[in-house]
Amino acid sequence: MKLVNIVQSKHNKTHMTKTQTQTLQAIRETKGRFFGLTTKNGVYNAQFRGETPSYVTIYDRNARKMRKFAKASLVAVNAH
Repeated sequence: MKLVNIVQSKHNKTHMTKTQTQTLQAIRETKGRFFGLTTKNGVYNAQFRGETPSYVTIYDRNARKMRKFAKASLVAVNAH
């Protein structure tokens, strides 16, 4: 049973580029403040709300709604 869990956990990990890893770390360091988030889909004035192993949840200040992005779609963060 434990062997199956180890094998499954290896397949569930998200493989991210160095840029994506740095972007995710910058998002975590915003500490609740708003920041500019660039994704493959667009640019957002965002506030970090949470994450799962594969997704990041943000609050979009302009649209006034929660959004969920795959970590692989993150491009850059512009924080002050």
